[in-house]
Amino acid sequence: MSNKNASEVAHIYAKRANQENTIKEAKNGFGVRKVPSGDFKANALFFGAAVLAHNLFVAQKLFTMPKGYQSKTIKIIRWLFVEIPGKVVTYAKKMTLKIDCSIEKYNMIIEMRRRTHALKIP
Repeated sequence: MSNKNASEVAHIYAKRANQENTIKEAKNGFGVRKVPSGDFKANALFFGAAVLAHNLFVAQKLFTMPKGYQSKTIKIIRWLFVEIPGKVVTYAKKMTLKIDCSIEKYNMIIEMRRRTHALKIP
């Protein structure tokens, strides 16, 4: 790094520091603090599934969620979206999900669903 100026070096190290936050998010948010088994292959499969879940979550934040949500952790996203009280109701053989949230949050969820369906997956 001898050919870089001080601000370029600081920028490179700032990116490295952010990787620690990514690893911490994977460990705490996706349950890989402890491996579940004494078997190496089982643990590798468990860790691979957690990494896949983390990567899909990051992709969802980037492509479907509103702009302010890219820096939020899985814990905050769960609190904002997943832990919405609701119940499944069946009327005339038609299943419906009733949720209790503000109209703004409901519209945000509908927009995220629209963006998800609009993704072009090869």
